[in-house]
Amino acid sequence: MSLWTTGHLDWLDYSMSCRAKLGREKKIFDTPYLGMTIFDRGEEDTRYLFFIEYANERATIAKATPENWSIVPFPFVAEKDKWYSLRATVNGDLLEFQIDDQVFSAIDPDPLKSGQAGLIVSDAQARFDDVEILSLIHISEPTRRYAIGDGGVGV
Repeated sequence: MSLWTTGHLDWLDYSMSCRAKLGREKKIFDTPYLGMTIFDRGEEDTRYLFFIEYANERATIAKATPENWSIVPFPFVAEKDKWYSLRATVNGDLLEFQIDDQVFSAIDPDPLKSGQAGLIVSDAQARFDDVEILSLIHISEPTRRYAIGDGGVGV
């Protein structure tokens, strides 16, 4: 799995969105997948993962800790070389993964505390575009928006 992260370890209750598509498979280790990570704390090896598994025909919400991976799979047939609009949200104990117009949800009774946001891809080439991270915390200041500038057709 390749992982790209940004942000701060104290980020909590936020949403990340992007457009993404899977390109050529590498067929080295895993079945190909792509998606996002939220509340990522790399040094502690904890994170939420929201990804599309192409070969297994499912969308997955996962909680990863050093002791365990908790996986909630949902049926979803994805096409290669097709752009998808993705949104992953963590708001308290509620985890949501939206792919185009379909929304998949899970509840974590023991939520992770906070962490960075990122993009993931495994055993394939992938393209990501229009990446945006949006705080869900209502504070007296204007809502914080973290966006990555337009890199063209895809990064």
